[in-house]
Amino acid sequence: MRLLLFLSLIGGLTACFGHRERDQRLGEIHRGLGVDFMSKRDWRRALGELRTAKKYDPKNAEVRYSLAFCQFYGFQQASAAEQELRKAIGLKTDYSEAYNLLGIVLNHVGRRDEAIEAFETALNNMLYRTPFFAAQNLAPTLVLMGREKEGMKRLRLALKGNPNLCGAYLSLLDLAQRRRDKKTVKRYDPEFLSRCVQNPGAGERLPNEVRREAYLRGIKRARAKKDRDRAQQLIMECRKRVPRRDDERGPGCPKAAPDGAFGGDAFP
Repeated sequence: MRLLLFLSLIGGLTACFGHRERDQRLGEIHRGLGVDFMSKRDWRRALGELRTAKKYDPKNAEVRYSLAFCQFYGFQQASAAEQELRKAIGLKTDYSEAYNLLGIVLNHVGRRDEAIEAFETALNNMLYRTPFFAAQNLAPTLVLMGREKEGMKRLRLALKGNPNLCGAYLSLLDLAQRRRDKKTVKRYDPEFLSRCVQNPGAGERLPNEVRREAYLRGIKRARAKKDRDRAQQLIMECRKRVPRRDDERGPGCPKAAPDGAFGGDAFP
């Protein structure tokens, strides 16, 4: 009798664990579909798949994170996204990606101190594979809190970790120009031009006005160095890639590099 009871218990546990593994697998499948839909900006279908994934596997931190991402970026549901991110962090305490996104969400709703804490928690994890993203996001928050120098330091560290962060260049150069910091502009603006503006993939994600202004600064630098070939190259690229439309502000690309157009500095 005891043997039959034991065998029945084992069978029940086996069935239970079998269902759990099945649900976890289904949750991962639906999460994958949701992430794929998000990559295509099909937010509604993504939301449906991610909700289904959560139904199957509510204790999966990655499912919670993906759902929060969809809620925030697809539907601007900051409160719902925060709840999912806190659940994800509760399930996986060292989830730096979740802390980083939580900081973005909190910053969006004006809770700056909490946002800084979330970003710093992400950065304090030595196993965080992409800390430069959290550093890039932390910097503008520090600036909004009046801590500009600290924010600029964070941006420099972010670019040291990943020199292709176009958003970090934009923030750093904007701060440097407002502070009349010629040294920082001289150091980082050429890299922004080559890595972001002239790079076809990255450049297409930047506003035309931003790209055109970067070209104009590059042309000034070339003229200051009396590098006629470089100036002409940048002028041609500017005119081909970002010609000014009638509805756009600011100066257009130069028509040519005329004689005597060299000299001066590259600071606007």
